[in-house]
Amino acid sequence: MEIIEHIEYWRDSSNEDMESADAIFGTGRYSWCLFIGHLAVEKAIKAIWVQNNNSTNVPKTHNLTYLAEKASLNLTNEQIELLDKISTFNLEARYPDYKNKFHAIATKEFTQNMLSQIKEIQSWLIFQIK
Repeated sequence: MEIIEHIEYWRDSSNEDMESADAIFGTGRYSWCLFIGHLAVEKAIKAIWVQNNNSTNVPKTHNLTYLAEKASLNLTNEQIELLDKISTFNLEARYPDYKNKFHAIATKEFTQNMLSQIKEIQSWLIFQIK
């Protein structure tokens, strides 16, 4: 695959995951909704990483702030804080010790608020892809 195809793959996959997060929200599985939202943001950043580094060997990490830094994104402090928060959804939704605690936190209201912020940053990230 060419560089452009990798960028398209990550971008399209990000958009599909964002649609999935919306659908999962409707099921009431809020922790999984946030987990998939994290994946959507991660994939958007990986598209930018490929674009900005002209390489297909994306870092194998789920830490969004680290990825954004390596992708040479210019972020505000608020965006960095949001990425840090969203990064926790990857760990907390996947592992049993964290999942039970996270499930209690991931109420409908909390998830709705976070999903709105996830959509906003994911949309902004997608806009950064040329």
